[in-house]
Amino acid sequence: MTQVLIIEQPERDEIKRVREYAERHPLSLEDMQRAVARGVAIGDDPNFTCELRMGFLVTFTVEQQPFGLSRHISVSVAKPECWPPPSAVELIMAAFGFRGGVAEAVAVYSEDARRAINVIELADPTGLAQGVNN
Repeated sequence: MTQVLIIEQPERDEIKRVREYAERHPLSLEDMQRAVARGVAIGDDPNFTCELRMGFLVTFTVEQQPFGLSRHISVSVAKPECWPPPSAVELIMAAFGFRGGVAEAVAVYSEDARRAINVIELADPTGLAQGVNN
């Protein structure tokens, strides 16, 4: 069964909350290494995560990667047997300010255990504080 994604004002408000927090709290390589060593998922921090209507779970960070400062988004759905549809991932990416789609990303990978799609793109330092689609 395909998940339907609807982004209206309540979802935009949640996206804005998560995005603004992530942009004010970029993660260093050391932050991420410490989290992995402790077995802590960044997505367990509600400041970096939101649930959109119809059960879409989204974690968004701004993080230092070996190739530069990046945006990282992870999208899954609440139904454990389902993957998020690519069209929904692209729409969520746009709402979080990604400049390109999956095809233009620096890295795309899946997490089979969580059935999550992860996308990383290089951040545009001049555009980090620009807004969510309102």
